[in-house]
Parts: sequence; structure tokens; C-alpha cells
Amino acid sequence: TEDEVTPLLTAEVSIAAINGPASLVISGSAEQVLEVSERLRAEGRRVHQLAVSHAFHSPLMDPMIDEFAA
Repeated sequence: TEDEVTPLLTAEVSIAAINGPASLVISGSAEQVLEVSERLRAEGRRVHQLAVSHAFHSPLMDPMIDEFAA
């Protein structure tokens, strides 16, 4: 849930999408996203890595978003 994930967020990991009460997507630094995912998996949560080319919903995209759009 959002309440479970929020305390695990950092400057480099954020919630990218909330798809339902118990289904959300996190995005950010691959290393830190993996750390959060492993922690959630250890707590018995189902974790699935999405196959995407860019973390569009991540603040890490902000510095290059204008160039990418062009």
C-alpha cells in the first residue's frame, strides 16, 4: 500500500503510479529501487520489475526532459 511504501521513499525513489489500493509503481535510481523492492519482498509483498526504457515518472528525468522531448 501507499502507506507501507511511503516511509521507504528517498530523494532518488518515488511513487510513479498508484494503480489501486494495494498496487503501485516506484521509480528512480535502479540501485535504490532494487533495495526498496528487496525489502518489500522480504516482508512478503509481491514485487514485479516492469520492463521500461526510461523512468518517465521519476524526478531523475527532470534534468533532461526538455532535451528528450525535442
